[in-house]
Amino acid sequence: MKKRHCSLFFILLFINFGFNLSFYMVIPYLSHHITNSLGYSAAFAGVVLGVRNLSQQGCFLLGGILADCYDYRSTIINGCCLRVIGFFLFGFASNEAWLIASAFLSGIAAAFFTPAFYACVSQITVEGRQHDWCFACHSLAEGLGMLVGPLLGYILILIDFTLLCIVAACIFLILIIVQILFFPRKYCKRINCIKCLDFSLVFKNKRFLFFTVLMSGYYIVFNQLYLVIPLYLSIYQLGEFAIFSVFSLSALTTLFLQMKVTSLCLRYLKRHQSLGIGLILMGLPFLLLLSKNASLWMAILTTFIMILGNLICFPCAMALISELSNEKNKGLFYGFFYFVAGVVGAFTNWIVGKLWVTLPSLSILFIVLSSVACGMLLFWHESQYNKQC
Repeated sequence: MKKRHCSLFFILLFINFGFNLSFYMVIPYLSHHITNSLGYSAAFAGVVLGVRNLSQQGCFLLGGILADCYDYRSTIINGCCLRVIGFFLFGFASNEAWLIASAFLSGIAAAFFTPAFYACVSQITVEGRQHDWCFACHSLAEGLGMLVGPLLGYILILIDFTLLCIVAACIFLILIIVQILFFPRKYCKRINCIKCLDFSLVFKNKRFLFFTVLMSGYYIVFNQLYLVIPLYLSIYQLGEFAIFSVFSLSALTTLFLQMKVTSLCLRYLKRHQSLGIGLILMGLPFLLLLSKNASLWMAILTTFIMILGNLICFPCAMALISELSNEKNKGLFYGFFYFVAGVVGAFTNWIVGKLWVTLPSLSILFIVLSSVACGMLLFWHESQYNKQC
């Protein structure tokens, strides 16, 4: 990385940590606040969380386009501004309309932030495997935010949920100030809006399209950290502490192992090997949940191996998107990738949920087969491309 980009890289690390810190302070406790403090049903809490998720997934492509049309800096700042408004409203909203509006704004904020952020990271790093290391650093920042956020949120919610939301919104205000003062404009120039709307660049890039479809398998598996794992723990009445333990393990594994795993992958594996092995490794441990001897340790072991697979393949995937994209349309490519991943993830979550109600083992087999099939095809396709090169 060029020396003049180092300071911006660490600023981006701080922004990524702050974004995830504030998010994980509020969202884990939102459904509890809606049902217990405000007295709404669990179904309405699900609607609120669903609106946040759908507005985020549905607008990823829009966020990527805006990042290319204007600049990464402005789009990231606008995303933070929307999150300030969304979280502030969450703290004071007490009726259905305001809660849904808060959820919608919070989701749009992430849709603006994510494509622009990753496009900016890829812009300031040189081509090659250094991309993998840079994205691993940001995965580490996300893991730290995921670990500290729920703990800080738990302390604040003991006082008041409104205070929690105000503090979370203030964190985003700090991020906005940091970006205005220290985020150099010269690294994120505006380009011709007509060029950034050239979707043919995406659809003509067959390798990128194939990669995007197969990497949706990653989100099929990763989303089960929030669906199948809690369902497994609850069906066997392992309690809320078990769920907290699993989420803490996920964050701690990322925090302490991400850089070590990435270093080993850079040393011993080619990128297509990291992608295939990581994706397959994410899905296979779910077979452990088929054991008749259900226990917290079985869920913990499954989660640990799944997160290990994530540490192997995620930095490589983000780096490859950067290298497959056009220099002036990185936001469009990241936005398209996250849009497809979000749509596929939401649809397959519905399938997994339906199968779980019918027969839990069927949903687990679906997860494993999706992971293995996508991992093997991704390994084969990328290895074929490497041979051609």
